[in-house]
Amino acid sequence: MELFFTYSFRHPHAYSAVVIWVLWKYIYSDAGILTAFLEAIGKPEWIYGWLSHPKTALTAIAFVGFPFAIGFNILVYYAGLNNIPTSLMESAMIDGAKFWHIFLKYICRLFYHRSNCCLY
Repeated sequence: MELFFTYSFRHPHAYSAVVIWVLWKYIYSDAGILTAFLEAIGKPEWIYGWLSHPKTALTAIAFVGFPFAIGFNILVYYAGLNNIPTSLMESAMIDGAKFWHIFLKYICRLFYHRSNCCLY
């Protein structure tokens, strides 16, 4: 059952990424949507190979990949936030801990492994 859920959550994420990358490849191509847009607004001097130019290639790829990284990380952090026991927070508040103490001493430590998952 765990294998089923693993595949059912990971495959749509991977397939949508492939479709979006192909779509952005056509947007950045020499006869793509971005070129047509720049010609339409009267800026033909801005038209060049977005993915082949050394100054813009990394930025163009990062711009495309950024939404996928954010979406997956939010999903991981949301799942981690739901797994924090409320009894732990309540007991810290009863003991007199303030918000920042609870955040730094409990929540950040419980999120450490999720942060490693998202960063690597």
